Amino acid sequence: MEGRLRFEVLGPVQAWRGSARLPAGPPQLQLVLAVLVLAHGRPVSTERLVETLWAERPPRTARGVVSTYLSRLRAVLGSQAVVSGPGGHALAEPASDVADFTNLIRRKEYGEALRLWRGEPLAGLDGDWAGAQRAQLKESMLTAREAWLEQRLALDRHAEVITELTELCAAYPFRENLRRLLMLALHRSGRRAEALAVFADTQTYLGEELGVEPSPALAELRRTILDAGTPPAAPSAPAAAPAQLPSDLTDFTGRAEQVAQITEVLTRPGTLPIVTVSGGGGVGKTSLAVHSAHRVRDRFPDGQLHVDLRGAGPEPAAPTGVLAGFLRALGVEERQIPESPADRSALFRSVLAGRRVLLVLDNAASAAQVAPLLPGGDGCAVLVTSRVRMTDLPGARVVDLAALDPAEATGLFVAVVGAHRVRPEPEAVADVVAACGYLPLAVRVAAARVASRPAWRIADLASRLADERTRLAQLRVQDTSVESSFALSYGQLSESQAMAFRLLAAPETQDVPLAAAQALLGLDEDETEELCESLVDLNLLQSRAPARYSYHDLLRVYARGHAGAESAAALDRLMDFCLASTRRAVQLLNPQSVIPEGVPTTAEGLDFAGRDAAGAWMRGEWPWLLAATRQFLKLPEAHPLALTELAVSLQNVRDNGVDVDAIVQAMRDAAERAAQQGERQAETWARTAAGFVLLGRNRPREAGEEMDRARELLKGRQDPVLEVRVINTQAMARWNLGRRDEGLAIMEQAVAAADDAAAELGVYPRVVMHANLSAMLREQGRTDEAVDRGLHALTIADPAGDVDGGAVTRLHLGLAHLQAERPGEAIVLLERAAEMFEQLRNPWQAARCHGALARALMREDRDRQAAAHAERAVALGDESGQELERGRSRRLLAEVLDRIGQPDRALALNQEALEVFERIGAPEAAQIRAALRS
Repeated sequence: MEGRLRFEVLGPVQAWRGSARLPAGPPQLQLVLAVLVLAHGRPVSTERLVETLWAERPPRTARGVVSTYLSRLRAVLGSQAVVSGPGGHALAEPASDVADFTNLIRRKEYGEALRLWRGEPLAGLDGDWAGAQRAQLKESMLTAREAWLEQRLALDRHAEVITELTELCAAYPFRENLRRLLMLALHRSGRRAEALAVFADTQTYLGEELGVEPSPALAELRRTILDAGTPPAAPSAPAAAPAQLPSDLTDFTGRAEQVAQITEVLTRPGTLPIVTVSGGGGVGKTSLAVHSAHRVRDRFPDGQLHVDLRGAGPEPAAPTGVLAGFLRALGVEERQIPESPADRSALFRSVLAGRRVLLVLDNAASAAQVAPLLPGGDGCAVLVTSRVRMTDLPGARVVDLAALDPAEATGLFVAVVGAHRVRPEPEAVADVVAACGYLPLAVRVAAARVASRPAWRIADLASRLADERTRLAQLRVQDTSVESSFALSYGQLSESQAMAFRLLAAPETQDVPLAAAQALLGLDEDETEELCESLVDLNLLQSRAPARYSYHDLLRVYARGHAGAESAAALDRLMDFCLASTRRAVQLLNPQSVIPEGVPTTAEGLDFAGRDAAGAWMRGEWPWLLAATRQFLKLPEAHPLALTELAVSLQNVRDNGVDVDAIVQAMRDAAERAAQQGERQAETWARTAAGFVLLGRNRPREAGEEMDRARELLKGRQDPVLEVRVINTQAMARWNLGRRDEGLAIMEQAVAAADDAAAELGVYPRVVMHANLSAMLREQGRTDEAVDRGLHALTIADPAGDVDGGAVTRLHLGLAHLQAERPGEAIVLLERAAEMFEQLRNPWQAARCHGALARALMREDRDRQAAAHAERAVALGDESGQELERGRSRRLLAEVLDRIGQPDRALALNQEALEVFERIGAPEAAQIRAALRS
């Protein structure tokens, strides 16, 4: 899923992934989410969630229901969005409107903070907790509103706040500070009598309702008003005030949030407000600054100063010369301008003292260039733009500018070209702005090309921009080009920065993790991070998460255009790193799937603390690893066995969002590449892995085709380890296709082959073969044989300390006892199996165990306990990413809930299960449809 998570509670509870709104679910689920959001990343215990949901009367299954809610949140937000540990449950990304509200209040940006409110906080949620939180949030909002009103009064905006204050005083009659502000606003607006009437009304109201007098602050303000009379009007602005702002763009589009942010800071009272707008070349910094400056120019009656500091070029403007120009514009005669830079800066500050002037310092090179140009006191404001993220300018508010969103980019294109030409070709417009990476300069240039060529269709330009190799050449009109804008930044890089900028663009991945960047550059971690962060500060790289780096699309094209043979060497180092890292991860996660006699690596790769760390890395990085593997598959010199190993490693990913088709295609591509080069062993491994993944996603026909091809490749070869894996998966594919006798016969061959190759194969694969055979015998009704086979498997697994095999075997033995109507024996085995699988972090098998436990407990009429295990099965099934298990666990929980009198929730779960089964084409879909109709 694309974009960062963000949550909103200052109104109805909502969750967003980037610009996409996610379904918030029913009120109880929203309540759980709200508790986690308002914990601000701190763990919340299950007990706390139970208390919030049900107060003092929780049901017996409360903990299981909480677990289900958390699983449903993970299904909606992403499998890693909610982190659970010994201390409780927390949001991995706790970004929220209430956190932003608190931070803005801390910085005294009250207007911006209040714009985050969307109505009643936690709207639609009931209960004591929600009520208490709602009251607290509304109190915070009211306090912020008071502070915002006070700020506006300090800016002489008296008349505009009188209506708002009058309404608030009526709504909150006991808040004396609101009445004080209303008196002040009326007094400063020349409405002295009305201000005194507010005091009299307050005195009467408080006396009648509470029997008290107004506060000393109100009484003092009344005396001040009586003594002072009506304040004089503010002096008019000087006639010769400088007005140097360039004209505003008539087609300025979007950036509403940034404009609001900039204008609010520039008009803030108190210490000199400074805003720095930072962004790469072509992102629209100057346009935004000029537009924002025009929005607030009336607040600076003593003038507006503007200068291009030429910071992106080879010769930035010297502050000394800029100061001379400013002083002349402010009326200082030439002979009075001192020579020394320090004296000019001091005189500049003196001239501005007591004036209200806006300075727009465009295209700054550094904070050192800007510092001498800053006023010394209140009243003035400064707006700086720079390609450098100017975090070293004290007191400045940094506004980072990225590309436009698609709608804004389209709006800019329409504004330049005209709606009459855009209307017939909406798809072509979308293609053009996407090829421009939504960069304002690129969109404007592309639009200008179309506008100046009436005979062109927009689709003509879209086709020209489709080729990445010539795209930048197409984004040129007259003397303006995107490439020349990028060249200004590139030309100022040091040799090492330029090298990093070129090489980090080599991977065809969405971003580059720090460890991968280290491999690409051939440097140590500290050197790599320093270079990457310097490019981020220069807005040539982006860093949307710690230790991860990415490019704007057009900057990546530009960087690749400046790279030569060095990119091939960098990709070789990256492939070596990926191979070493995935090999270590797989050895921890699934040692029996490691390809023997793999290609040696020179890189050390990542060092994982253990199995959990390796699993977390595979879950988090599989999209990146997949993209990298697909790129490596195109490299003509890459070793087919290395490519196969990378592709095969992806079978160890357990994640809800895994793209099965893409992973299988990578495995098939690796197999084809191996076949072309005569590497039969590599091809066999790749097809075996593809079959295994397909089988796990309930696609037995495709799995069987891959396994049949793999078994053909094994003919005449002595590879017992691979042969056993192939035969086992082939047998399971036949079985799942309904060809039971054939599947059983092939599985018996797999068991025999495993026993024959015991020394080479190891314990776990042998145990799994016997356990699978036990399962097949059980499903054919041969229960006693199934139990015997399972007990034999345990005699192999337990003495060898094989926890994985022991867990699998206990699961199948428990199922066999359950089928033989021995639920007591089944429960003992299944409880131990569930415990083992959860320790092994294997949610799929653990879900199967808890589901079987629920069925065994129902046989003994222990329905409440069965419901708890079924709830756990649902949670683990969601975590596993196995769609079939997700559907089956929901169907089971629905059955239990029907038995304990919860038909509404049972119906909802059956409907969810039906959606899953229909999506994957499982036969259970027909069964549920029939049950729902009856």
